[in-house]
Amino acid sequence: MKTQITSDGAIIQSLSVVVLCRDNEAYLPLLFHMLESLEQKYAVEFEYVFIENGSVDRTVALIRQFLAPRKGLLTDIDNSAELDQLPRTNRLARLRNQAKTLISKDSQWSLLIDTDIIFGDHVLAALFNHIKADPTIGMLGAFGIEIRQSPQSQQWLSKNHYYDSFAFIDLNDGFYWPYCAFDSCQHCGDFVPPRWHRGQTLEVKSAFGGLALIRSDLLRDARLLWNSPLQDDPPCEHIAFCTSLRELTPFKVAIATDCEVYWDTTHMPRALE
Repeated sequence: MKTQITSDGAIIQSLSVVVLCRDNEAYLPLLFHMLESLEQKYAVEFEYVFIENGSVDRTVALIRQFLAPRKGLLTDIDNSAELDQLPRTNRLARLRNQAKTLISKDSQWSLLIDTDIIFGDHVLAALFNHIKADPTIGMLGAFGIEIRQSPQSQQWLSKNHYYDSFAFIDLNDGFYWPYCAFDSCQHCGDFVPPRWHRGQTLEVKSAFGGLALIRSDLLRDARLLWNSPLQDDPPCEHIAFCTSLRELTPFKVAIATDCEVYWDTTHMPRALE
């Protein structure tokens, strides 16, 4: 028997899964397997929104194959060459803003997922349990930890810290700058002792973490947009979205520190590290 999920005292009937894709052939089989596990575990109607941006590998074919028996859509971007001229955060902001317009009016909650995130099917219920405990949370990110598979031993290696430090601004306007696994990273410094305890939700100004649960009515709100807040080297497109969410709605943004998911950097080009 499938598990029911509740929020605000009501059973969740529908959930949208939103994914941005580009040349993700290496990650999609595992992502689809994890999504199928969610379908098998939870008594929820899933709809899928895939935004594809100029892939040259089998990404499009794999998505179409996955969507064939399911409710969902794949939208490709006609102006991918134009987007390529923009800074990365500007590109992602435009793609995310397009994705938010495609959420159906019946959708109650949405799950934003990066293709390179690894998660267990228990994470969805765990996130909703935190929201039941605090219904003022409008967007709840999982605790994303970066991992890499060693080519020598095939073991998973981890730095055990929240990886998306650009998208993690606490209420005191501070970034959490953890020790970074990337040798050439110019932003992360020495590990900063955390000011929180595992098991709680931590309210922040901005967070994503590679997997986040958000109220679909907030996604449909035309006032809430992803954008790059700075002209020069913008840190993260999520900052503007989360700022608008907190300032224009009665809801808050938080991280579930005990809902761990994993950012698989195994296939990441060395030039991006």
